[in-house]
Amino acid sequence: MLTCPFHSFTGYDCPFCGMQRSLMSLFEGNFHDAFMLNPVVWCLTPYFALCAICTIGQVMKGHNIENKIASFPDTKLGKWAISNSTILAVTIILIVWCIVRNTCGLQASDMIKTIQ
Repeated sequence: MLTCPFHSFTGYDCPFCGMQRSLMSLFEGNFHDAFMLNPVVWCLTPYFALCAICTIGQVMKGHNIENKIASFPDTKLGKWAISNSTILAVTIILIVWCIVRNTCGLQASDMIKTIQ
């Protein structure tokens, strides 16, 4: 598995630490373990999917490809997903999660020990 550069440098978990193990648990069908390794990122997954769709839509629009994905960034939901205030809110959530998980003993390395 790849090593997290933030964790290697600081010794603290980044907001995404545990995602490789989480995905491996998910592929093994162990949904509870996958969620417990990084619950905040899994809760934000629908938002990340919206951003991916918006990005793909903007690329398609730039290449004059017209379809529903290309028009998605212009919808109300698409505009909300890529608005500065939404991006700021998600960034704050991830920063708070990083602080909480490192100060309250919720590091991914500890979570995996409690699961096993």
